[in-house]
Amino acid sequence: MGFGVRGAGRWTVQERGSGACRLVLLHDFTVGGDRAEDAEWVRRATDTNSRAELGRLKDLAERWERLDQLVPSFEDSIRVQGPPEPVYGFLHRVADWPRLLPRVARLEVAEDTPGVQVMTMDTRTADGAAHTTQSVRVCFPDSGRIVYKQTRAPALMHSHTGQWSVVPDASGVTVTSRHTVLLREEAIGPVLGEGTTVEQCPPLPAPGTGPQLHRHPRPGQAAYASTPHGPPHGPVTAPAARPRPAGRAPR
Repeated sequence: MGFGVRGAGRWTVQERGSGACRLVLLHDFTVGGDRAEDAEWVRRATDTNSRAELGRLKDLAERWERLDQLVPSFEDSIRVQGPPEPVYGFLHRVADWPRLLPRVARLEVAEDTPGVQVMTMDTRTADGAAHTTQSVRVCFPDSGRIVYKQTRAPALMHSHTGQWSVVPDASGVTVTSRHTVLLREEAIGPVLGEGTTVEQCPPLPAPGTGPQLHRHPRPGQAAYASTPHGPPHGPVTAPAARPRPAGRAPR
């Protein structure tokens, strides 16, 4: 795209009687150079993206009573007896993971802007299957945080966002992995066995992380744990997983 675009927009919710509403998404934009073909390209792209956004929002909004199950958020923490720099360095240097982590079969990463990583990773699960995920990660070394969003999630999820945090104290560091996922309800049966529901997802540990990190998974967490999602930890002592309140909508 060789032209500049400036735009704004607004969301409007219009009540349509008991239990119904109409959601309107409006866009205003200007295109540099004011060429008709450029403006038409932006209009088509905006219309395509907006229809996809509205369709996904409609699908979720009409299942609002089940969002606590379909959009679980949870976190795990471990203690590491050591300084924070090598721990954060391990999480940041994803290019080294195939050499250091047996279950990472392939990983490609680009960091054209310092601190912004775009990566594609192939992982192996316990049954020997290979899975490919793609993520965008934003790294904050000064605060010991890495936030990410999977742009290509495993088959069981519509989306997955998360954060690594490394918090030092006098005796070591606490490493916390936080996750919010939107489960793909229609994929639960094909992935976990026909007839399986969200409530019936088995409490499986996450491959490669060690069962001590998932002692008390929630149904949504168990479903997530059966898919590849980041690097395993080393031989450290971990407390039980601490579920967080489920989110009401994906971010």
